[in-house]
Amino acid sequence: MSEVLINDERLVSIERRLQQLEGRQKDADPAQKAGLGRSIAKLKAQANILRTNPGLDLPIVEVASLHDALATMDLPVEKKTALGEGSLRWLGRNMALHNAGHPRLDEARGILGRLGVSFVL
Repeated sequence: MSEVLINDERLVSIERRLQQLEGRQKDADPAQKAGLGRSIAKLKAQANILRTNPGLDLPIVEVASLHDALATMDLPVEKKTALGEGSLRWLGRNMALHNAGHPRLDEARGILGRLGVSFVL
């Protein structure tokens, strides 16, 4: 229960920040709009991760980076998006099987390692 409350608080904080940035983006010059757009996209991805993983108690920056790295890998969609304990263990066992040459494999493995995931390959 407390994990869900923590996620709810994190989600509310992210959504508040999104509203602020979107408000600033309306009056920004083109260069500022581009930077704000990137920040908004990252926050939306973080919010989506929290919404789809209600019990997630992992550093959101690490999870967002992992999500980005997994997005272009040859993996089942549910393993890329629902990053619960079972999916993280599955990634540790199977991620490298079809992605040995992927340019972001080492990055994803590093993040998984920092999250405490063991690897088979």
